[in-house]
Amino acid sequence: MRIFADNALHGRTLNPRDPALSAGGSSGGAGAAVATGIGPIAHGNDIGGSVRIPALYNGVVPAYNPSQQIPRAVGAQLMSVQGPLTRSLRDSRLALGSLCKRRLQ
Repeated sequence: MRIFADNALHGRTLNPRDPALSAGGSSGGAGAAVATGIGPIAHGNDIGGSVRIPALYNGVVPAYNPSQQIPRAVGAQLMSVQGPLTRSLRDSRLALGSLCKRRLQ
């Protein structure tokens, strides 16, 4: 329920583009790690912005679902998101293909 990530052991997660800014909440460390190249893919889930806010704040790509037939209702879009954080759509497609155990066309 916060838009920043911190813990007692390591402290606050800093935004890799500007340490004076937040890296986002919950999945902020994952977003910052992907943005800095520590890893190409991080998985996250959220119900209030824990994937989308870090993706926005760190300049990475949140979940992408090319197979969805119709847009989700606004309530569903605002409340529940599962998916990878990546630096590119290409990496997002690879991650989703792996998560789905099939290759996305």
